Amino acid sequence: MTNGTRWIGGTFAVLLMVVLITLFSGCDNPFSKDKDDKPVGTPPRITGAALYRYNSNAGEYQASFTFAINDLMYVEIYAEDPDLDMKTLTVRQTHTATGNSDSHDMEMEPQTHEQMMYYGMTHVVGPAGEWKLEFRITDAAGNRSEWYTRTITVVS
Repeated sequence: MTNGTRWIGGTFAVLLMVVLITLFSGCDNPFSKDKDDKPVGTPPRITGAALYRYNSNAGEYQASFTFAINDLMYVEIYAEDPDLDMKTLTVRQTHTATGNSDSHDMEMEPQTHEQMMYYGMTHVVGPAGEWKLEFRITDAAGNRSEWYTRTITVVS
């Protein structure tokens, strides 16, 4: 009788494993999405963006929303995500008068703290006029922040 009990218990354990394997087979990661196939976790949040123009006469960067063509622009993005999984920064720039737009995705440095600052530099190319700069962060689970917008004026 003892051998029969062990065999039944062993059979139950094997059946339980088969059921669990069947439930989770074909799933990417059963813990990364909810039942509606939406990403889980906390979406990143952009808390600020600062734009600086390099003033060669003073030898320093100055906060600005007006840039000349060929100016060097320094950009700081402040963001947070308690899941520590921010992954991609999307930058979209749109010339307001023409509607011409361009978008770039950039891999971010690994997130080491809940609140982070990311930075980069670019040359302002124009054409002259008003430009809308938009920033959005996507994390490893696919959660996206809201677009964060800054408007600048480019002069020739």
